[in-house]
Amino acid sequence: MNHAKNKSSHLPQNITKTVDEHDEYNERIIKTGCAKENEELQLCFADKKDWRLCQKELNNFKECWKVYQNKNKKKLQED
Repeated sequence: MNHAKNKSSHLPQNITKTVDEHDEYNERIIKTGCAKENEELQLCFADKKDWRLCQKELNNFKECWKVYQNKNKKKLQED
């Protein structure tokens, strides 16, 4: 993560922040186990520019997210 900061140190502050936020976002998605579904959704939207045309990918991501949330609920209940 610091590597991105160092490479972008000559960029305006808001650009550096965007790079950092993107890395944090990706890290959070990876922890959910839904990185593949998220990437497919993002690629679909980038290609089609319309969320309505990406319903399959959106539903796959939603289902994965539900599984992740259920696992977290069970883990919290066990603690």
